[in-house]
Amino acid sequence: MPASSVPHGGRCMHFLHTATATAQLAYLHAIQPSTIHLPIASLGTHHIKARTHKFTGMSLPRRSYDPRRVCLVPLPSLPAFMQTSKRQAGIYLSGALFALGWWFFLDASIISSMRLRKPIDPTAPYDPPATYITFADWVPGLCGTLGMIVVNLIDKQHLTDVGAAFSFGGGGGGSFATDSVQWRARLFLFIGFALMAGGLAGSITVLTVKYLVPALPEGYEYYGVANVVQNASIMFSTVLLWLSQNTESEYDSSRLPLDTMSEPAPVHILIVGAGAVGCFYASKLHGIHSGRDVRVSLVCRSNYKQIAENGVQLETHSFGNYHFTPYRVFSSIKQAGDYTEGGAFKWDYVVVTTKALPDITNDALDIAPLVTRGVHGSCIVLIQNGVGIEEVHRAEFGQNPIVSAVTVISAEQIRHGVIRQNRWTRITMGTYTNGQAKPNSLLSDSTLLDQLSSVTDKHIHQLVSWFTATGIRDAEFASELSLQQTRWHKLCINASMNPSSVLSGGTPNARMALDPELRTHLHACMNEIFTTAPKILGIEFDAKKHASPDRILKSTERNTGGKPSMLLDWQAARPMELEVILGNPIRIARRNGLDMPRLQTLYALLKMAQTRKAEDANPPAKL
Repeated sequence: MPASSVPHGGRCMHFLHTATATAQLAYLHAIQPSTIHLPIASLGTHHIKARTHKFTGMSLPRRSYDPRRVCLVPLPSLPAFMQTSKRQAGIYLSGALFALGWWFFLDASIISSMRLRKPIDPTAPYDPPATYITFADWVPGLCGTLGMIVVNLIDKQHLTDVGAAFSFGGGGGGSFATDSVQWRARLFLFIGFALMAGGLAGSITVLTVKYLVPALPEGYEYYGVANVVQNASIMFSTVLLWLSQNTESEYDSSRLPLDTMSEPAPVHILIVGAGAVGCFYASKLHGIHSGRDVRVSLVCRSNYKQIAENGVQLETHSFGNYHFTPYRVFSSIKQAGDYTEGGAFKWDYVVVTTKALPDITNDALDIAPLVTRGVHGSCIVLIQNGVGIEEVHRAEFGQNPIVSAVTVISAEQIRHGVIRQNRWTRITMGTYTNGQAKPNSLLSDSTLLDQLSSVTDKHIHQLVSWFTATGIRDAEFASELSLQQTRWHKLCINASMNPSSVLSGGTPNARMALDPELRTHLHACMNEIFTTAPKILGIEFDAKKHASPDRILKSTERNTGGKPSMLLDWQAARPMELEVILGNPIRIARRNGLDMPRLQTLYALLKMAQTRKAEDANPPAKL
């Protein structure tokens, strides 16, 4: 090999610096993508129509669906024909880099072996080589390859905090009090990149100490250079594979102009309850998904004027800051029910995200003007707390698909039309036909049950695919029974901490968990649900998916400053979700011949406290 083609030690050190910086960037991007800000040239940006999202800010893009820019001045985007296969091209290129790196090293090893081999003819002259490749030369490449394997075996979903601190079931994700899953994932990611960085550093050390410092004949440097090229290729291959795997497999059609697409009929989704949760999930559903124009509209109350005029501004931990313009904004359910688009019209999905207050209002009757009846009519999606919330809807809409959903999200409306998402995005959805399989089930026709279950499952898979395409990777499907189990598990937190916080004078969650007497009380409430729910549902909680009371309380200790929603409602003199969080579980247990004395005590005390507070606020007129 010509000496001129062999890089000098200084060039190798510069190469190491560049590769190490790339590895550090990829590692930081993987564990906290929304907080990296770099003043470097953009690799490209996507222009999205104002009717979907308008992103702001300057940060490294987290995913291909997150078009926040690295720099203020955008560079031209890749052509569409290149976008469509960028994931596949990235994976192939990554494999080529990995193979090329090992090819260089194996080539050097073969040359070394040939030089070391003695001639068959003992009389032929033999000059022993000045040096040759030994196990020390193999170690860096083996470390780099091991690091690559470790990095790409990690479930990337656990690296961010999305859903990592909670798991109410439904499969996958972290669990409440199991944020060690996230910690372990990040630890293994660090170990993987450390192995690759160590391999690259080791190869440069071998090149310098073994091949450059000693006065060796020309050509022996190739052994060391091949080692460096091998480890650099492995590192770059890993980074490229990581980025490629996080790229959507198909070009996101939401970035194409509408007039260039032949679309099927648009999908109309109506969110009833434009609060923090409703607006956040609405913003992720709205847009073009796999050729379908999904149009999300909102029914607003106190924030109607601001959203109708300015749309919704979202400040999110998971996706940065962006703007969401709903397709239509209505001030009432009646107005939304009267809406038409010049002909026959139906709301394909009616998504209810309001508080469930059956003691005050019947949600099913409220949304009745919005629902097209029948198996192939409107699909009703219930994103609400508590258990037993679906029964009134099944009673009213006997043949409509009903999706029951449980979320794990920390979000708040900091002012009208401005939503802040603090942590988590998880949403688990399951079919609701009969709920609990009781003899007096509302649906008894097995043919209708099968048809309804099949149609609802298709709706759920469609919703999951739309959420996943826009970055909510922990949107998931659950069976009907599994979803109800998830609801009961979430009740462990809501039914114990929410009322206890109110009755103890507004004590935050963490302080309750640290107080010996309150901790004992909370543990007993959770354990009551843990022992009762399996008897009602007929299945035990899975320890891998559902955190135990001890683990929940341990995690709560670290959630300083957290206030339950019921406490916030109490302090604001708003109605609390007493019935769905306490009343319904007690009544369902009684129907099954079971008692829940802890929850019964909380329910009785808090219900009277709410009644007395309402009486004090509105005293009867004196005669």
